[in-house]
Amino acid sequence: MTGVVLLGRQPAADPTRPGARLVAVADAATSVSKTHAVVEVDRAAGLPDTLWVTDLHSTNGVMVTAADGTQFDLAPGGRAPLTPGAQLFLGEFLIDIRYA
Repeated sequence: MTGVVLLGRQPAADPTRPGARLVAVADAATSVSKTHAVVEVDRAAGLPDTLWVTDLHSTNGVMVTAADGTQFDLAPGGRAPLTPGAQLFLGEFLIDIRYA
C-alpha cells in the first residue's frame, strides 16, 4: 500500500490528508462510521515502513487483534501499528492485514 486510505461507509475527503484514497466498506449493520479510520504507511527515517491505523473519533471504535492474539481498542483519535497477520475491526467490520 502506498499513500493514505480513509475507510468508512461513505468516507469524505479530509483537507489535512490531501490525496487520500477514499475506500467505502459495505457494512449492512451500519457499525462503521461515514469516515471511520485512516490507514497509512509511516516512513520514519532509518526505520522499516510501518502500516498504521488511526481512529477518526468513530462511533463504534477501532479494535486491533495482533497476530499473537493480543487485542486492544483504540481511544478516539488513537493510533496503532498494523503488523502482518493482524485483524482490524471497524465497528463490526473485519479487515485482515496481509503484506505482499
